Amino acid sequence: MKKLLISLLVLFVLTGCSKKETVKIPYILNDTLNVEVYTEVKLSSLFKELNVELEDDFTIYETILGEKEYSFKYKDNNKIIEDKITINVVDTTKPIIMQGKNLTVDVGYSKKLESVLMSGDNYDSKPERKIIGDYNFNKIGDYELEYQVKDSSGNIATQNFTLHVKKIDNTYSNNYTDFNEIKEKYSNNKVGIDVSTWQGNINFEKLKQSGVDFVMIRVGTQLGFNKDSVLDNKFLQNIKRANEVGIKAGIYYYSYATSKEEAKKQANWVYEQIKDYKIDLPVAFDWESFSYFNDLNLSLHDFNEIAYTFLDTLKEKGYNVYLYGSRNYLKEVFEPKHDVWLAHYTKETDYDEDYKMWQITNDGKVNGIYGYVDIDILYE
Repeated sequence: MKKLLISLLVLFVLTGCSKKETVKIPYILNDTLNVEVYTEVKLSSLFKELNVELEDDFTIYETILGEKEYSFKYKDNNKIIEDKITINVVDTTKPIIMQGKNLTVDVGYSKKLESVLMSGDNYDSKPERKIIGDYNFNKIGDYELEYQVKDSSGNIATQNFTLHVKKIDNTYSNNYTDFNEIKEKYSNNKVGIDVSTWQGNINFEKLKQSGVDFVMIRVGTQLGFNKDSVLDNKFLQNIKRANEVGIKAGIYYYSYATSKEEAKKQANWVYEQIKDYKIDLPVAFDWESFSYFNDLNLSLHDFNEIAYTFLDTLKEKGYNVYLYGSRNYLKEVFEPKHDVWLAHYTKETDYDEDYKMWQITNDGKVNGIYGYVDIDILYE
């Protein structure tokens, strides 16, 4: 009898074990919960395994480094369960250095290389910059140097380059590009020019006769960093004459803005100057003072926000907009979210992103303007 009871007990235990249900794990998190700053990620991407339905697979976008806690909800057996997840916002992106393998300066050059050799970081507004190696601006020769930039997260960018100190020959060149040659080569596109006070008094009738399809007119400029906006002293004359003779007109503004607030103020100023005129082409944001960038204490993210603010403000007022920039800065510094006006003085550009207009040269000659003028090709 005792043996029978033991056998029944063993059978009961074994039977019970075989019928035991496997416990379902709702989710398993990734081994690391690092999220790159300024990068959009979905909540679901933080899970290695997800066996339940998220109530909201929201997007995470953070602009400050460090830990950040998020609450989320998921459905399990028809129940809504709330949970929390802590991410670590990190910056693993190296700074950028806008310096090639060679730099030539005139003997006696006095500016600080760490300031004028443009570099920047996506997050850090004041990365550590230093030149490694010895050089002497007052002694003609070639110096092998290294430019090193380190951000607050420990990311390091380096560039080896040769500094050539020499007596530079500033002989004036008489070379120029004939507008008619560009017009003939790009006959399937619109070909125009961009002008400012530097072109003096323009004969718009002769421009029209020469086949100029459009003109980008500088409305004004900032007098310098933290200075007021001033009207280009040829703007009113240029925009009125372009409208009168029927040459399509666009606008550009030369900015020194160092904050979003300043950029918005400039955009509103531009609007007030152009609102009563016929503007057929976009309004462009033109910021070119990169030799001063290092001393402005701006991150690349902040700098792009300045450009976006200017352009978004005018877009909200009904204007099409362009981001103007040279090839290298468009590739390395800007993150274009608007149509691009590319500046690249070459016969064939290797800029491989989208652009709507190409400033192909700055030494153009056209009937109606005394002196040089930029020539542009419009692709729309």
